[in-house]
Amino acid sequence: MNRLGGIARKIEFAVAGVLTLEVVALHFNVMRRDAPLWRDEISSLSLQTKPTPTEFWSSLTFDPGRFRLERINVAIRR
Repeated sequence: MNRLGGIARKIEFAVAGVLTLEVVALHFNVMRRDAPLWRDEISSLSLQTKPTPTEFWSSLTFDPGRFRLERINVAIRR
């Protein structure tokens, strides 16, 4: 039974290693494809958390209507 347990342990580690490599590969694939969306979300967060309205409006370069609504949303949630 000891020898069989050793083989099962090796198989278990091999399967765990393959699954881990697969998860890492899928993670990098998603990161590669979804990076622009992530940068957009960080940009939105940066704008929403400006401490003063003056800093907020001076940092706007695109579509102020959308960010105005997001700023109101953040203010309501605080």
